[in-house]
Amino acid sequence: MALPDSELNIMKEQFKVLKDQFLEQRSQLYAATKNRENEEYVTDLEKKLKQAQQENEDLKQIIAMNQVKAGDDLKDLLMQLETEREKNKANVEEGYWNLTKVGLLMEKLSDRFDESEEIMLTNCQYAKTYLEPQRIQETIDRYLILIGKTVRNKKESFDDLTKQLDEANKNAAYYKKKFDESESQLKFDARLTAQIQEKINQMSISLEGHKKLVAELEEEKKKGQRLAEGVLDDLEENHSYGDEVEKVDEDDDKEEDQDEEK
Repeated sequence: MALPDSELNIMKEQFKVLKDQFLEQRSQLYAATKNRENEEYVTDLEKKLKQAQQENEDLKQIIAMNQVKAGDDLKDLLMQLETEREKNKANVEEGYWNLTKVGLLMEKLSDRFDESEEIMLTNCQYAKTYLEPQRIQETIDRYLILIGKTVRNKKESFDDLTKQLDEANKNAAYYKKKFDESESQLKFDARLTAQIQEKINQMSISLEGHKKLVAELEEEKKKGQRLAEGVLDDLEENHSYGDEVEKVDEDDDKEEDQDEEK
């Protein structure tokens, strides 16, 4: 596994310090050897020089290993990047299809609905041609907002129609009740009218009978007046007149008795 950049930088700084120490010690060793002033000092410097050389070699190996590891990590990163690119490409393709489906949902809420595969492919290709991939989600969100508003408006319209239908049903029930009451009243009025008409007919018949009776009485009265005003030539005529008057009186008595019985 590759070292982090911060740790690698620290190691580079350490290597630089050791290198500077090595150069300084080598310079001192050279000067000491040249002057032959202190053999112990020279021996110590030789040890330090060998130690510095060894540490330098260790650092070189670590750096080389890290470079190899970094190369491997770079290859892995490149492969991951390529994989992500393929995923993004697939996601973009899926995004265009999602956009097409959302557009289809929009059309379902209108009168322009057409679910044919040809129309869907055409719409998807149109989106690929004129819409940038980074704008897919933004466009989908905007469509979803429009769909929400459309659904809400249709629900409000449906609720309003439902309310109107309920009101119409209430009015229909009210007017049906009034109609039934009116029909019942009309039937009652018709029966009452028929009864009244029957009474009128009976009274008319009775009135006609009374009129006829009055006419007959009037006729008899006129006959009596003519008889009373006429000149009698002989007693026989007087007698006849008396009999006729008695007959009229008897007829009057009979008619009065009939009226009382009625």
